[in-house]
Amino acid sequence: MQVIGLSDKAAWRAALSTVEYDVYHTADYTENVLQEGEQGYLLCSGEGESRILLPVLLRPVDPPGAGRPDWRDVTSVYGYAGPVANFERLTDRDHARFHADLTDFFTDQRVVAVFSRLHPLLNNHHVLAGLGEVHDVGRTVSIDLSTSPERQRSLYRENHRTGINRLRRAGVECREISPGGFTDDFMEIYHDTMRRVGAGPGYFFDRRYFDRLFGAGDYEAHLFGCFLEGRMICAGIFTRSRGIVQYHLGGTRCEFLRLAPTKLLFDTVRLWAGERRAGVFHLGGGLGGEEDSLFHFKAGFSKRFHVFRLWKWVVDGPRYRALCERRGVPSGGAGFFPGYRRPVRPSVSL
Repeated sequence: MQVIGLSDKAAWRAALSTVEYDVYHTADYTENVLQEGEQGYLLCSGEGESRILLPVLLRPVDPPGAGRPDWRDVTSVYGYAGPVANFERLTDRDHARFHADLTDFFTDQRVVAVFSRLHPLLNNHHVLAGLGEVHDVGRTVSIDLSTSPERQRSLYRENHRTGINRLRRAGVECREISPGGFTDDFMEIYHDTMRRVGAGPGYFFDRRYFDRLFGAGDYEAHLFGCFLEGRMICAGIFTRSRGIVQYHLGGTRCEFLRLAPTKLLFDTVRLWAGERRAGVFHLGGGLGGEEDSLFHFKAGFSKRFHVFRLWKWVVDGPRYRALCERRGVPSGGAGFFPGYRRPVRPSVSL
């Protein structure tokens, strides 16, 4: 198996060029989300049209200097990742080789457990059958851009169409804007939104993250904003890679929530994406994959649903159980994975 690191982005890009992929599989995106101590790799099993590629983040189980053995685990980037390949051309032999290659690499790297979000549009879960477990978490929503714009809009929920018309009558305008001039405004809106929904620390990206996101060469990142009387009231970042447009991050100022300007934001990006001959506009799903109010809002734009899945694999059972025991958490059952990374809630004295 070929293991490509971020020091050889040319090889990473060459490998991806042979398959269908999305922004979350690229070297630039992987590099941008790396945390301290993590290493990004593209694992390449097989040859030619039978290659299966898997981007991973390899990270230490214990912080540097902890004085414990050098155990690691594997996770995926923020977003929708998992294996990519020319799936229709794969044989059982290709699957078996992929499984053997992964097992050998993870064993050699002293990997205890593997966790990855999978891509709802690429339907990449079946090549992982037999390696741990794949769980259906929820559904995501997309708009099929191969149909006419009129047909797309006709599938909107009636209150979405009414809301978009009301926003326009109220003077709200939506357009693509330069990240350089509006990144600070976007960060303010986005971070306020994350605080409002109770998001964890991992969702509070810094200025460096956004600068690198917009400056990447492996994909496009575009910033759109909704304005009322010259003030940005809602904004979103959308990525475009090989015909797939993704809603990446966004938010709305608290005082304008009642207007629901995201309706106009999504409608504007839909038309923009179609003009650029993208095939699909993926809105994503609810928080944590739940079919919550956010999912219900997105489902008002389309009834084209996809299954969102998670891959969980305990590679070293005894070590996994020992690590969970050390943290005082159960090693089996559903819930946070890997269990030994479950956040510890502080005790409260009354």
